[in-house]
Amino acid sequence: MNLPVLILGAALALAGFGVTLLLALNSGPSATAAGNQPVVVAARDLDQRTVLQAQDLTTAHWAAADVPPSAVTSSRAAVGQVLLASLKRGQPVLSNQIGQAGDVTGQQPAFLPLAKGYVAATLPSSELPGVGGYVQAGDYIDIVAIVGSRTGSTSNVRTVYSGVRVIRVGAAGSTAAGPPSSLTLAVSECQAEFLNWFVANASLKYTLLAHDDYAAAAAAPPDAACPAGGSSKGVTEADVRARWPALLG
Repeated sequence: MNLPVLILGAALALAGFGVTLLLALNSGPSATAAGNQPVVVAARDLDQRTVLQAQDLTTAHWAAADVPPSAVTSSRAAVGQVLLASLKRGQPVLSNQIGQAGDVTGQQPAFLPLAKGYVAATLPSSELPGVGGYVQAGDYIDIVAIVGSRTGSTSNVRTVYSGVRVIRVGAAGSTAAGPPSSLTLAVSECQAEFLNWFVANASLKYTLLAHDDYAAAAAAPPDAACPAGGSSKGVTEADVRARWPALLG
C-alpha cells in the first residue's frame, strides 16, 4: 500500500471521528440537565413566619439530579408568601414550605426570640382589641391606650408604642380555637412597666401593620426614652403624664 492511500485513510478516519463526536454532543443532555437548573434558595438565614421579599431570595443553578421535586424555580412564586419553616442561607425553597400566615404549624423554638436587653411582656387580647385574631407571631403592631378623662364623660386615645414585634400569640402550647387571649411582645424593661400601668389603669387596643412595613419597623431606632437594657424604676401616674401629657387630660 502506497503512502497516499495511507494518508487518505487516516483523513477519512479522523473525519468520521469528528462527525461522531459532534453528533454525540448535540444529542447529549442539555445544559439545564447537566447543571444549570434554576433553583430559588435563601439569600440569608430566614426565620419561620418571614414574609418573603425579593432580597430574601436568590437563584442558584443546580444539576437536575440534585433538584428536589418540590423546589421553587422562580422567585416570583415565593415573594409575598410566608415561610412555614426556618431556612439556612443557601437552602432551597420548597413549595410546601411557603403559604399564608394561617398555614404556619409545628412547634416553636424552646426559647423566645429576644434580642439582648429586651424582655417579653404579655398583654391581654381578644377579638376586638386584637384585630379579630389576625395578629400572629412575627407580626408588628401599634399599641393604643384608651384612658378615661378627668371628667369621666369621655376617654382620651393615643398610640403609645409603634412597630412592636409580636413573639408569641396565646398561651404556650395552647390549641384553643378562636382569637387568642394574650399577645407576648418584645419590649424594653421600661416599656414593659409603662404597659403594665396601662393594663392596670386603662385599656389597650392593637393595630396590625402591613407586612410591607415590617422591615421599616424592625429597622426603626430604639425608644430613646425607654432604652433596652435599662434598669426597672417603676412607673407612676406622674411618669405617664410626663411622657404623654395630653393622654390623662
